[in-house]
Amino acid sequence: MELKNEKILLDAILEYLATTGIEIDDNEFAIETFRANKCTVTDDYIVKIPVEVAQQALSQVPSSFKWWDRAGDSYIEYGGKDKKYVIGDMRAPSFYNPYTKKVEPANSEALLETVRMMNYLPHIHVNGNVIATDNYNFDNANVICNTNMPMMLGAGNYPVELENLIKMALVVRESREELSAKPFIAPIVSGLMLKWPTFLLEQIRLCAEYDLPCFVSTMPVGGLSGPVTIPGNILLGVSTTLFGIILAQLIKPGLPSVDMYHSTYMDQANGKVGGMPENFLGEELRISMLRNLLGIPTCDGTTLCSNAYEFNQDAVFEMTYNFRDSYLGITDGYWGIGALETGLIYSPHGLIFTNELIDMAQKELNPVEINSETLPLDMIREIRGGVYIAEDHTVENMNKYLWRGKYYHLDKVDHSLDIFDRLDRAYFAIMEQAEFDKIDPQKGQEIMKIAQEAVQP
Repeated sequence: MELKNEKILLDAILEYLATTGIEIDDNEFAIETFRANKCTVTDDYIVKIPVEVAQQALSQVPSSFKWWDRAGDSYIEYGGKDKKYVIGDMRAPSFYNPYTKKVEPANSEALLETVRMMNYLPHIHVNGNVIATDNYNFDNANVICNTNMPMMLGAGNYPVELENLIKMALVVRESREELSAKPFIAPIVSGLMLKWPTFLLEQIRLCAEYDLPCFVSTMPVGGLSGPVTIPGNILLGVSTTLFGIILAQLIKPGLPSVDMYHSTYMDQANGKVGGMPENFLGEELRISMLRNLLGIPTCDGTTLCSNAYEFNQDAVFEMTYNFRDSYLGITDGYWGIGALETGLIYSPHGLIFTNELIDMAQKELNPVEINSETLPLDMIREIRGGVYIAEDHTVENMNKYLWRGKYYHLDKVDHSLDIFDRLDRAYFAIMEQAEFDKIDPQKGQEIMKIAQEAVQP
């Protein structure tokens, strides 16, 4: 069955890239790369990519890639259609401090606490820096030194910050060949709407040079910095991200690249953005188009966020609504976990709640197995329509087949506690058990030295 709407939208995007084009800075490397591949670069630095060149480049993007842990012992296969991964990254400038009960400016101590908590939570697959301290060098070093998970880390706004991240990764892997064979970091390269300045072009070049999987991102706000309609907003954003992915493929065919366009829309009634049903509809259309027609990996950046200013019943509703619909849909990855106020505030309670949602969703999607344990015919023949509560089979199996939320049911008898209170208690209990997953001390010292000696742009 032909994907009519998706094909119309994709054709429009490719035509836009070919006829209108994307603006770049006067970057010699990028200009030479495009011109060497039959693209037009005008005198005012507008790049126009012929449709056949774009299609050929995008056909070389792997549909999935291996994202290794720091030790190089195991990996997740990112991009599989039936697999969903949760990524701990959003770089919020503020965080809710469970100790002071206030929203405070982000700092390194809070970042380290989130790394430790994500190490503990069972359904977080990729660790990252959910808090932004405006120093990518120390943020990235703190994550690398304290978790063994695969990592999504910020590339920053300057090539030197990505260069420092690569230096840290090389300390871990000890050679370019090993880093290429087992990449454990994936930078976010975030393009401006329909424009790629030199620092972003250089980041793409560095990812290609070191075989680093890259998540190419942008975020137009429908009705504000982009068209208010879903197809119009997608064209604006995906034209931007595909441009970066095409450049990566022209430099290094087969480089793992992920479209991380983050759809969001402004509610004209109250000025808020994100967390609306339109986000999910837009993501479904965009992901269906990119996965089914192009076969390239995607990452959904909207499902785990909330517009609420604090973790309350509003946040619970919004996170639950967005997460459940997307989990049952075609998305293959989520980021922005624990995000409030459209990503401006990081909430540890939101992160714990998200972990609970994933636990519930996985239970819901587990296939029903038919065997002698799940279909106890002998017992049913004996008891028939009687009472089963005292049977050994019930005692042995009830916890396997009945999902109980840790925080929904916890202390439910105390009606003075709402879900925030229960999650607040859970936070302190978790942090008593959560631990850092420390790197080899000598490598850790080398990595922190890179961060300390880095010149802040």
